[in-house]
Amino acid sequence: MEYVAQYMGRWMEVELTDGRLIRGQMLCTDRNVFRSEERWSGETGEPRAIGLAMISRQHVVRIALLPAAQYSDKDADLVL
Repeated sequence: MEYVAQYMGRWMEVELTDGRLIRGQMLCTDRNVFRSEERWSGETGEPRAIGLAMISRQHVVRIALLPAAQYSDKDADLVL
């Protein structure tokens, strides 16, 4: 847990297995964080803002830390 804790509050870009990129701030982690799920597979082709995303490890291709200086809370696409 200490390893993961160093990333809390940091800005990240997460690449998913389906090619989508999600940028946001990591606020929590827990393997038992939800009991049900909802999926959306609509293809809009345009970036969209979402409030919160829970991403299963199996869907992560890459995680990159982003420079905090270029982001503020109002710039967030979402909170991870």
